[in-house]
Amino acid sequence: PYSGRVECDIVAASCALARMSALDAAGPWDARYFIYEDDAEWCLRLKSLGWKVVMDLDAVVYHAPWHARLTPEMASRRLYYALRNRLWTLHRLLPLARRHAVLSEWFRNILADAMESFERRAAHRARLLVRVVEDEARPWVYAALDP
Repeated sequence: PYSGRVECDIVAASCALARMSALDAAGPWDARYFIYEDDAEWCLRLKSLGWKVVMDLDAVVYHAPWHARLTPEMASRRLYYALRNRLWTLHRLLPLARRHAVLSEWFRNILADAMESFERRAAHRARLLVRVVEDEARPWVYAALDP
């Protein structure tokens, strides 16, 4: 089971290869993501257009580990972008009928994490999590993401 090619939903940007015709069909990655989830959103967009996303289980990829040079400030930024961009991807790709319920659940979970962080005296993390929800609760944010 650990050899060959398998169809999947997402491949990591650090090892992705794509046909030019796929890029023409789906368009480029959305630069607004900056970091995190841009590859996932693009792969899911490709799949929604009928393209296959395939992983080669025999491929070997060498990628510098980001955590080796991670400072506390960088960790905060990564958390912010990871959560923000996941919310963007859910908004862009979920059917309208499910979007509100799923995003509401994500907001509740992030705020619950913020409360736990505050109780553990991790105020910086708590503020960062609240900022994600505040930034994403603005109606114009999602209006700009709609196709």
